[in-house]
Amino acid sequence: MPTTPPHPPANDAPCEPLAWDTQFFGLNIARVRGDTLTTERADAIDRWCRANGTRLLYFLARSDDPTTAAIAEQAGYREVDRRVTLRRPLVDFHPATDSTITPFVNSDLDPLRQIARASYHDSRFYHDGRLPRAKCDELFDLWTSQACQRHPDHVLVAREDGTPVGYVTCKSDPTSHEAMIDLIGVAESARGRGVGTRLVDAALAWAALRGATTISVVTQARNTAAIRLYERRGFVTSLVQRYYHKWYD
Repeated sequence: MPTTPPHPPANDAPCEPLAWDTQFFGLNIARVRGDTLTTERADAIDRWCRANGTRLLYFLARSDDPTTAAIAEQAGYREVDRRVTLRRPLVDFHPATDSTITPFVNSDLDPLRQIARASYHDSRFYHDGRLPRAKCDELFDLWTSQACQRHPDHVLVAREDGTPVGYVTCKSDPTSHEAMIDLIGVAESARGRGVGTRLVDAALAWAALRGATTISVVTQARNTAAIRLYERRGFVTSLVQRYYHKWYD
């Protein structure tokens, strides 16, 4: 079993431990607080990680700061992802009905879990290179399962001849009137047939019907097909960030 970091983070600590990730991957994982580095801060982060037994450190950095990028490279961080956030307004969106996209039902869970295990190979976890691939598969299986079990009314399923071939999980915040596409996956056998486009449109309709005025989605810069799809559906890139991992051996 993973050990608990011995020192809880002080309010001014440069990092914070991640209990869920630590438990799931079986090694102490933390993340950097903030999105920039200086040489002094990088040294403080290393001291904190060594004192707390950190094995793997996540760092989500600004993409427009060359100083941070240079220090990260010098300090042994490895870029594993370019995180792209896209947004589009919903004020001009008029939901349409698509009979091939229906709400999640309990019998969908196992097929969706199988889709999840093969749908997110562009993520930073797979591109880390040191995290076991089987655990990465399990991560997205679990993420999808929890979304279906906790908020089944936030999950929409694409079907062909009654068989699930894709899904999208959504979130919404009635206070801010913002919605988010959380996960979207399409079975390998159904790719190239417009399933992803229909799922995105269904998510837009889901959000609009709940009063959202804006919807966002996060994907990887390397996933150019997804970015082109979102842009065709009216999304515009609003933020690009660098995701780094650093291992302490």
